[in-house]
Amino acid sequence: MKKSLLLFGILFGTFNASRAISVTLPSEEVLSGRLRAADFKYLVEKTNLVDQLAGQEKEVLGVIVAVEQALLDYAVKQPTIAFVTQKRKPRLIEIILQDAPKEAIEEAQDLLRQIAE
Repeated sequence: MKKSLLLFGILFGTFNASRAISVTLPSEEVLSGRLRAADFKYLVEKTNLVDQLAGQEKEVLGVIVAVEQALLDYAVKQPTIAFVTQKRKPRLIEIILQDAPKEAIEEAQDLLRQIAE
């Protein structure tokens, strides 16, 4: 719970800096296939990340919030591998936004840098 509140505070603080770019995400089949091919199979199986994102239109910040929440959930279910998955978060977001315009990917990178600070 504390991590979720901390996450919300961090992301809410970065919201004003966000350019609020919306993206349409790939279908469940495409997104799940891409994540599995990139070795995120267990994250797909143990969280509802694909269900939350597939086929949706979301702002980049919404994608990052969904990824952060999925990683927190995953850490509870798979604590031994969660650290490695957390380290691969930029790659995970890159895969999710693969079809998005360049500006959306740049915004995601900027937001991730702000969160890390």
